[in-house]
Amino acid sequence: MKSMNIFSLVLALAILLFLQGNTDAENSDKCLDGEPTVVKIIGKIYEKTFPGPPNYESVEKGDRPETQWILKLDAPICAKRTPQEEFWAERIILNVKEVTLVFLQKGIYKEEHLMHDRVVVTGTLWEAHTGHHRTPLLITVKEIYPEKVEPAI
Repeated sequence: MKSMNIFSLVLALAILLFLQGNTDAENSDKCLDGEPTVVKIIGKIYEKTFPGPPNYESVEKGDRPETQWILKLDAPICAKRTPQEEFWAERIILNVKEVTLVFLQKGIYKEEHLMHDRVVVTGTLWEAHTGHHRTPLLITVKEIYPEKVEPAI
């Protein structure tokens, strides 16, 4: 009788793992690719200041302020690690509602007039991996423009 219970438990666990694997596969088909794929996301920009070093707890108590531009997405997204990207801890990152904008490309700058506007951002997504990263995903911005304005080609 006891061996039957163990068998049932193992069988149930195997089924759950199989179903989880299928769910990940289904979700990954709908997810955006991470680096190096260039993606397009839409949302509203806002600026937020976070406490930085030394304690990452409170600017008022002496931590250095770290101000970041965040894109609040119109709808949650998910992103998946690509074969070229080996540093993501997670294979799929689900239900992302905010993405940090990273401006590294020469000639691409934070444009204050876009603050609080709906914008289109193109760039490459990557997973947060340090204490300075405050959203699950970040995007290295290649292009940013108001939603109703197509970029000049």
